[in-house]
Amino acid sequence: SSHYLIRKTHRYLGILIGIQFLAWTIGGLYFSWTNIYRVHGDHEHKHVPLLGGNISLVSPDLVIKNISLQQQVDSIKSLEVVKF
Repeated sequence: SSHYLIRKTHRYLGILIGIQFLAWTIGGLYFSWTNIYRVHGDHEHKHVPLLGGNISLVSPDLVIKNISLQQQVDSIKSLEVVKF
């Protein structure tokens, strides 16, 4: 009786693990044949437009001084160039 249970368990575990290895192999083949940029998802990234040479920029020091006149500034986390 215990040998029968062991054989049944071994058979079903073999089928389950075999399916896992088959899926793993198919996934590996897909990722090795597919373009690496599609695998990484680079085609989904939003392209950041380049800034032209004819725009006028404001000095960060001037912006920080104007903000600190209106409210207390302890630290700056980030600066971002925004085109209006």
